[in-house]
Amino acid sequence: MGKTISTADADGIPHGERGRPVARIVPADGSDSTASAARAALLSRLEHQPVANVGPWTRAGLYDDER
Repeated sequence: MGKTISTADADGIPHGERGRPVARIVPADGSDSTASAARAALLSRLEHQPVANVGPWTRAGLYDDER
């Protein structure tokens, strides 16, 4: 019970696939095991990752281009 779509149908811009099917839209399998495992892996990585001290910042400063 899936629907095959082409790149043109996916986002309106062909990506050199010439309309060939590149994806299938299918219902989720209903199993939360993949999501639970992914969440556990993410939280484990974040717990062991050192905190990055980036100093003070402002939202406007994020858009400044000072390269």
